Amino acid sequence: MTHQTSWLESTGVCGVQKNQDKLFLSDNLQDAFPHGVHIFSWSVSHCLRSVGSQQLATVYLLKSKAFLFLGVNTVIAGLEHQASLSWSNLSSNPRTAPTRNAKLCTWHNWFRPFNTSNPYFLLPVSGKRMQRFLRFRLSCHSLTIETGRHHRPPIPRSSRLCPHCLSSVGDEYHLVFECPIFPATQRQLTLFNSRTSSMRSFFAHWQKDRMIVHKFISDCLDMINA
Repeated sequence: MTHQTSWLESTGVCGVQKNQDKLFLSDNLQDAFPHGVHIFSWSVSHCLRSVGSQQLATVYLLKSKAFLFLGVNTVIAGLEHQASLSWSNLSSNPRTAPTRNAKLCTWHNWFRPFNTSNPYFLLPVSGKRMQRFLRFRLSCHSLTIETGRHHRPPIPRSSRLCPHCLSSVGDEYHLVFECPIFPATQRQLTLFNSRTSSMRSFFAHWQKDRMIVHKFISDCLDMINA
């Protein structure tokens, strides 16, 4: 099939538009790099620097009017490296972790699965109850450890006490293992034993017990939100 020249191509409009786009990008780069203007090109450069692609971020070749084609694999490798550094530098205790990475630290130490062969989201429960359960694991809930940070000014993490017992910070670990408002519910569960002394081990039960874990968390959330 032969290529038919379009009206835009025949009039030269396409060529003019491409040249204008190139000039616009060149002008954009000139503002972004030498003068530090926070525009599109500056944002792209900043993102590249953040993933370790310093060379890609700084080479813009304005004088020769050449443009750099971005190596996608290089950027992906930089993102993966940055992600690995984020996880490796986390504190081992979410309660004493720096505020900036506290939520990442909480998930990494308390909720990160030992394996992903039996994910919780496949449990046969309603979408609404599953959403609330998953939000609990992502620290997106109504416990005081989370709601306290939305105050203005934010309440210090050490002062975000459980409103039911006022004896400890109202975080996820306190809800599952410590709060005395749930003793009867906890005693009914056979899942609480010497092997489930940590949050990760509690949530790592095999598939046959995960419905019980899900029900326990749901019952606890129902009680505190009643």
